[in-house]
Amino acid sequence: MQIPKEPKKSLAPSNPLTPDILQALEERGYIIEGRATYECKNTRKGDLVVDSLQLPEKLDLMGCSCITNLSSLSSSNVKDLDLRGCTGVVDVSALAKMKKLKSLCLQDCISILDISPLGESTSIYELNFNYCPDITDVSSLGKMPKLCSISLVHCTGITDISPLKHLDVLDLYGCTGITDFSSVPHADIE
Repeated sequence: MQIPKEPKKSLAPSNPLTPDILQALEERGYIIEGRATYECKNTRKGDLVVDSLQLPEKLDLMGCSCITNLSSLSSSNVKDLDLRGCTGVVDVSALAKMKKLKSLCLQDCISILDISPLGESTSIYELNFNYCPDITDVSSLGKMPKLCSISLVHCTGITDISPLKHLDVLDLYGCTGITDFSSVPHADIE
Protein backbone atom coordinates (compact mmCIF):
# COMPACT_ATOMS: atom_id res chain seq x y z
CA MET A 1 0.00 0.00 0.00
CA GLN A 2 1.39 3.40 -0.98
CA ILE A 3 0.99 6.40 1.25
CA PRO A 4 -0.13 9.45 -0.74
CA LYS A 5 2.45 12.20 -0.84
CA GLU A 6 1.65 15.58 0.58
CA PRO A 7 1.31 18.22 -2.16
CA LYS A 8 4.31 20.53 -2.38
CA LYS A 9 3.86 24.11 -1.27
CA SER A 10 5.72 26.89 -3.05
CA LEU A 11 7.48 29.54 -1.03
CA ALA A 12 7.86 31.80 -4.02
CA PRO A 13 7.93 35.51 -3.13
CA SER A 14 4.19 35.82 -3.87
CA ASN A 15 3.39 33.19 -1.21
CA PRO A 16 3.86 34.25 2.42
CA LEU A 17 5.16 31.79 5.01
CA THR A 18 1.90 30.47 6.40
CA PRO A 19 1.88 28.49 9.66
CA ASP A 20 1.42 25.16 7.85
CA ILE A 21 4.40 25.87 5.58
CA LEU A 22 6.54 26.89 8.54
CA GLN A 23 5.60 23.64 10.26
CA ALA A 24 6.46 21.63 7.13
CA LEU A 25 9.86 23.32 6.92
CA GLU A 26 10.56 22.59 10.58
CA GLU A 27 9.58 18.94 10.08
CA ARG A 28 12.12 18.76 7.24
CA GLY A 29 14.93 20.03 9.48
CA TYR A 30 14.66 23.79 9.06
CA ILE A 31 14.77 26.12 12.02
CA ILE A 32 12.84 29.27 11.27
CA GLU A 33 14.13 32.42 12.95
CA GLY A 34 13.93 34.96 10.16
CA ARG A 35 16.12 32.71 8.07
CA ALA A 36 16.27 28.99 7.45
CA THR A 37 18.95 26.68 8.68
CA TYR A 38 19.44 23.23 7.24
CA GLU A 39 20.40 20.83 9.99
CA CYS A 40 22.58 18.05 8.65
CA LYS A 41 23.28 16.11 11.83
CA ASN A 42 21.76 12.93 10.43
CA THR A 43 22.73 13.43 6.80
CA ARG A 44 25.29 11.20 5.18
CA LYS A 45 28.04 12.76 3.12
CA GLY A 46 26.87 13.55 -0.39
CA ASP A 47 24.28 15.51 -2.25
CA LEU A 48 22.16 18.21 -0.72
CA VAL A 49 18.66 17.12 -1.67
CA VAL A 50 16.10 19.87 -1.38
CA ASP A 51 12.99 21.00 -3.15
CA SER A 52 14.20 24.31 -4.52
CA LEU A 53 10.68 25.72 -4.65
CA GLN A 54 10.32 25.32 -0.90
CA LEU A 55 13.46 27.21 0.08
CA PRO A 56 13.22 30.60 1.72
CA GLU A 57 15.13 33.63 0.41
CA LYS A 58 17.77 33.33 3.15
CA LEU A 59 19.31 29.92 3.60
CA ASP A 60 21.99 29.11 6.16
CA LEU A 61 23.81 25.80 5.66
CA MET A 62 26.70 26.77 7.93
CA GLY A 63 28.88 23.90 9.09
CA CYS A 64 27.24 21.19 6.98
CA SER A 65 30.50 19.49 6.09
CA CYS A 66 28.54 16.50 4.80
CA ILE A 67 27.30 18.42 1.76
CA THR A 68 29.34 17.85 -1.40
CA ASN A 69 26.91 18.53 -4.27
CA LEU A 70 24.90 21.75 -4.52
CA SER A 71 23.21 21.12 -7.88
CA SER A 72 19.72 21.01 -6.34
CA LEU A 73 20.11 24.69 -5.43
CA SER A 74 20.68 25.86 -9.01
CA SER A 75 17.01 26.59 -9.72
CA SER A 76 16.10 27.92 -6.28
CA ASN A 77 14.82 31.36 -5.29
CA VAL A 78 17.46 31.78 -2.57
CA LYS A 79 18.91 35.30 -2.47
CA ASP A 80 21.24 35.01 0.53
CA LEU A 81 23.19 31.76 0.89
CA ASP A 82 25.59 30.98 3.75
CA LEU A 83 27.75 27.91 3.18
CA ARG A 84 30.33 28.89 5.79
CA GLY A 85 32.31 25.86 6.96
CA CYS A 86 30.85 23.45 4.39
CA THR A 87 34.21 21.76 3.93
CA GLY A 88 32.85 19.05 1.64
CA VAL A 89 31.91 21.55 -1.07
CA VAL A 90 34.38 21.53 -3.97
CA ASP A 91 32.34 22.47 -7.07
CA VAL A 92 30.60 25.88 -7.07
CA SER A 93 29.27 25.77 -10.65
CA ALA A 94 25.66 25.20 -9.52
CA LEU A 95 25.79 28.43 -7.52
CA ALA A 96 26.50 30.46 -10.67
CA LYS A 97 23.19 29.22 -12.10
CA MET A 98 21.15 30.64 -9.21
CA LYS A 99 19.36 33.53 -10.95
CA LYS A 100 18.25 35.32 -7.76
CA LEU A 101 21.36 34.84 -5.63
CA LYS A 102 22.66 38.19 -4.35
CA SER A 103 24.92 37.35 -1.42
CA LEU A 104 27.11 34.26 -1.10
CA CYS A 105 29.28 33.26 1.86
CA LEU A 106 31.83 30.51 1.26
CA GLN A 107 34.00 31.34 4.28
CA ASP A 108 36.05 28.39 5.56
CA CYS A 109 35.09 26.21 2.58
CA ILE A 110 38.65 24.97 2.49
CA SER A 111 38.08 22.33 -0.21
CA ILE A 112 37.18 24.90 -2.88
CA LEU A 113 40.04 25.46 -5.30
CA ASP A 114 38.32 26.77 -8.43
CA ILE A 115 35.88 29.67 -8.18
CA SER A 116 35.94 30.50 -11.91
CA PRO A 117 32.37 29.21 -12.54
CA LEU A 118 31.07 32.03 -10.34
CA GLY A 119 32.27 34.49 -12.99
CA GLU A 120 29.18 33.48 -15.01
CA SER A 121 26.78 34.80 -12.34
CA THR A 122 24.78 37.86 -13.34
CA SER A 123 23.07 38.40 -9.98
CA ILE A 124 25.68 38.12 -7.19
CA TYR A 125 26.76 41.45 -5.70
CA GLU A 126 28.50 40.25 -2.51
CA LEU A 127 30.99 37.39 -2.00
CA ASN A 128 32.85 36.13 1.06
CA PHE A 129 35.77 33.72 0.61
CA ASN A 130 37.44 34.41 3.97
CA TYR A 131 39.88 31.71 5.08
CA CYS A 132 39.93 29.81 1.78
CA PRO A 133 43.72 29.60 1.48
CA ASP A 134 43.81 27.40 -1.64
CA ILE A 135 41.92 29.82 -3.89
CA THR A 136 44.54 31.33 -6.19
CA ASP A 137 42.75 32.80 -9.21
CA VAL A 138 40.10 35.52 -8.87
CA SER A 139 40.27 36.76 -12.48
CA SER A 140 36.83 35.37 -13.42
CA LEU A 141 35.18 37.40 -10.67
CA GLY A 142 36.09 40.60 -12.51
CA LYS A 143 33.51 39.63 -15.17
CA MET A 144 30.59 39.64 -12.73
CA PRO A 145 28.47 42.67 -13.70
CA LYS A 146 26.81 43.25 -10.30
CA LEU A 147 29.65 42.31 -7.98
CA CYS A 148 30.54 45.28 -5.77
CA SER A 149 31.89 43.69 -2.57
CA ILE A 150 34.26 40.81 -1.90
CA SER A 151 35.98 39.66 1.25
CA LEU A 152 39.15 37.61 0.83
CA VAL A 153 40.47 37.71 4.40
CA HIS A 154 43.42 35.32 4.83
CA CYS A 155 43.17 33.97 1.27
CA THR A 156 46.93 33.53 1.19
CA GLY A 157 47.03 31.83 -2.23
CA ILE A 158 45.85 34.92 -4.12
CA THR A 159 48.61 36.98 -5.75
CA ASP A 160 46.84 39.08 -8.41
CA ILE A 161 43.87 41.32 -7.57
CA SER A 162 43.93 43.50 -10.69
CA PRO A 163 40.63 42.02 -12.04
CA LEU A 164 38.89 43.31 -8.89
CA LYS A 165 39.98 46.95 -9.16
CA HIS A 166 36.44 48.19 -9.93
CA LEU A 167 34.85 46.92 -6.69
CA ASP A 168 33.52 49.25 -4.00
CA VAL A 169 34.61 46.95 -1.15
CA LEU A 170 37.68 44.73 -1.33
CA ASP A 171 38.78 43.22 2.01
CA LEU A 172 42.27 41.76 1.68
CA TYR A 173 43.34 41.50 5.32
CA GLY A 174 45.91 38.75 5.74
CA CYS A 175 46.33 38.11 1.99
CA THR A 176 50.10 37.71 2.28
CA GLY A 177 50.49 36.49 -1.32
CA ILE A 178 49.58 39.91 -2.73
CA THR A 179 52.59 42.17 -3.14
CA ASP A 180 51.41 44.62 -5.80
CA PHE A 181 48.48 46.84 -4.87
CA SER A 182 49.03 49.39 -7.65
CA SER A 183 46.10 48.03 -9.66
CA VAL A 184 43.71 49.08 -6.89
CA PRO A 185 43.79 52.89 -6.94
CA HIS A 186 41.65 53.36 -3.83
CA ALA A 187 43.51 50.78 -1.69
CA ASP A 188 44.21 51.72 1.90
CA ILE A 189 47.49 49.95 2.61
CA GLU A 190 48.79 49.60 6.14
